[in-house]
Amino acid sequence: PNDDYYTEIHTLLYGIDEINRNPDLLPNITLGYRVYDSCGDPRLAIGSALQILSGPGNVVPNYSCRGKGEIAGFIGDRSTVTSLPIAQLLGVYGYSQISYGATDPVLNDRTLYPHYFSTGPNEHFQHIAIAELVERLGWTWVIILTTSNDGGQNLKNEINKHGACVDLIGTLTGNNDTDKRTLEKIQKSTAEVVILCGGHSYDPYLAFVLEKMLNNKMVVVPVTWVFIPHYFLYNGCLQFQDTNMVFNDDAEEKFTKHMFAPREDELLKDLLANDHFCLTHDKEKDDLFQRVYEHLYRNCSNITLPMPYYYPYHRVTRAVNVLARAQHNLLSSSGKHNNTGLPTIIHRKQ
Repeated sequence: PNDDYYTEIHTLLYGIDEINRNPDLLPNITLGYRVYDSCGDPRLAIGSALQILSGPGNVVPNYSCRGKGEIAGFIGDRSTVTSLPIAQLLGVYGYSQISYGATDPVLNDRTLYPHYFSTGPNEHFQHIAIAELVERLGWTWVIILTTSNDGGQNLKNEINKHGACVDLIGTLTGNNDTDKRTLEKIQKSTAEVVILCGGHSYDPYLAFVLEKMLNNKMVVVPVTWVFIPHYFLYNGCLQFQDTNMVFNDDAEEKFTKHMFAPREDELLKDLLANDHFCLTHDKEKDDLFQRVYEHLYRNCSNITLPMPYYYPYHRVTRAVNVLARAQHNLLSSSGKHNNTGLPTIIHRKQ
């Protein structure tokens, strides 16, 4: 698992637990959750959303076997690549969705996506910050590598306003052969600065190709590119860092206690195996890891996560709180704060 994703999941779990402990927010209602990993793949994202809508067992569109419990809303995803198709699907059914990382301006269209909201960074402000960086460092000839045509063009316009020129805009399509040709074209360019644009989830192949083909270029990484390995950042690379706002010291302390709470955490075992070569004590998994990564794995009973893991990711915290308070306001206005649970058509009113 990716380090950031692990913290995001626990921020979600912690946020839901805090809401359920608050007797004034959603009295007589207990929020539950289902967590699915899209792996940055739009197909998996759509499949997961359909599975949640349909309930356990085989996916049956337009039919629900969930049993008890109504869906209050969807939180996610982090990238535009997966958030966009989810928004298109949920728009059909009228369910609210709050992304905590997608930035594509098309999602701001309230006509197309009336049920979509975001706590993610504003792409327009990112473009201004990047353009000002280009001007301040005296760069006059740059390349844009983007995941969306609109985003790349908008960034180009902003850079032009600050007196610099863009040699070319390369677009990543998700097709390995096409993306490799795009990167080869960038590699041959005389421009020495490559600016990443849009958003992208973790992709080991793309990370490897980027490192190999852009190692002689200065690379500027926005907040929304979340997969860049740390070692890549120390080789001619500048990265914009998202400010992880903590709402108060009490919340920070509670989250730290949540992370230290004893539990059977399979994700933590995988994370320690990935970062510290620790045995998971799952023989089949340990054998696979040692064959793939060619490292000697060991027992790590006393190893703990670095302190950055113990800070809640504020964009996820905000998404959880917004969804809960929306439910509170809706139930308060309809006079349905009682023991009957959420109305069966709550998503139609959001």
